[in-house]
Amino acid sequence: MGWLPRTGLQVLSGDIRVQRDALAPDLAGTAFDRLRADALRSEAPAGRILYYAGDRPAPGLVVSGLVRMFVTSGEGRQITVAYMRAGGLFGMVEQITGEPAPVSVQALTDARLLRFRASAFDEALRAEPSRA
Repeated sequence: MGWLPRTGLQVLSGDIRVQRDALAPDLAGTAFDRLRADALRSEAPAGRILYYAGDRPAPGLVVSGLVRMFVTSGEGRQITVAYMRAGGLFGMVEQITGEPAPVSVQALTDARLLRFRASAFDEALRAEPSRA
């Protein structure tokens, strides 16, 4: 299929290849390679909630599809605060700060995702503390 704009991702026959500069251009080579090697490919059908506010999600990246971040009012009304397409990152701040997610995240269309194991993400940050 080709390169996904601004993401450093290349999709070839269903295989996703991540370039070093897609996630952290200055991340040390070994730390980046470990993060990439541990990434889990997943698919989310339209409508699936990836995580709820208050959860502690694993960080991830949207490869394709449309995903939204939203909050729920006290009256139960959902208010969209951001949309993400290919290259959109989610769960990163929560992973770095250790705080629960302030928003819920939902796939609006069928979406392909890369999910990073929390331990691999933490190792990558420890290897390059200036990135945190």
